Parts: sequence; C-alpha cells; structure tokens
Amino acid sequence: MNKSIENLKELYSYYENNYESLTRYQNRKDIDLSEPSEGMEYRGLVTMESSIHNVLADRMKNSGSS
Repeated sequence: MNKSIENLKELYSYYENNYESLTRYQNRKDIDLSEPSEGMEYRGLVTMESSIHNVLADRMKNSGSS
C-alpha cells in the first residue's frame, strides 16, 4: 500500500481515538470556565504555542542542534 495512504489512515485513526482530548477547551462540556475578571480575556493557546516554538528554535540554533 502507498506510504502516504498508510500515514493518512494512521492520522485519521489517531484523531478518531483521541477526539475528546483534541476538542478545544472552550467547547468541552467537562470544563467549567468562569467569566474572566474585568479587563481580562481568555485567549487561544496559539500565541503560547508560537512563543514556545520560537524559544525552542532559538535554543536549538544557538547550540548547533538544528
């Protein structure tokens, strides 16, 4: 079987088996988010993921590990 098709099947299986874990926390029924304090807002994790990626990339480049 084509390697690309095998990879897609594996990815689909992962998503199917871990659907509940991959749901955005804002949409999960088992998590009760209180209203944010005045002047505060809930933001997505994308900004945090991006920052972590940049920090790790910089560390790898500076140590010659990239």
